[in-house]
Amino acid sequence: MRGHRAKLAQLRAGLGTGAGTVHAMDRIVDLDAAAAEIEQRRPDWLANSLQPGPTTWRESAGEWPYAIVPDRGEVRAPDSVGVFVKAQHRGEMEIVLFRGGWADVSIAVYDDERAPHLDTPEIRTPEAFDIALDEAIAELRRRLP
Repeated sequence: MRGHRAKLAQLRAGLGTGAGTVHAMDRIVDLDAAAAEIEQRRPDWLANSLQPGPTTWRESAGEWPYAIVPDRGEVRAPDSVGVFVKAQHRGEMEIVLFRGGWADVSIAVYDDERAPHLDTPEIRTPEAFDIALDEAIAELRRRLP
């Protein structure tokens, strides 16, 4: 995991701060490429007794609350992509990457009252999401009994 953190720090260091402020939903990261990272891991998760749910998309066109759907074809203007992964009735992890360059990660282990919410740095590339995704699954596995 430390190797991933070091690589993530290197990726972030190359970004710089930019000339202006990044607004919450600027298009910073390619959500389709991030979804490919999720799909690439699905066979490994299944082989290791994890049950990933469908990749989900949130539609930003239309009225609030935005629709969350599993079919990318139904989404004209996605503002997030995510996946929910269960660990055989022992725990679960959810990660949602927003086009603005951040991710929400939640992990719950059913016999543990602590429910960590992992901090993620700005995620501006599929490679950075790749690292955050692997770290979230590793944290879920680490917390399982």
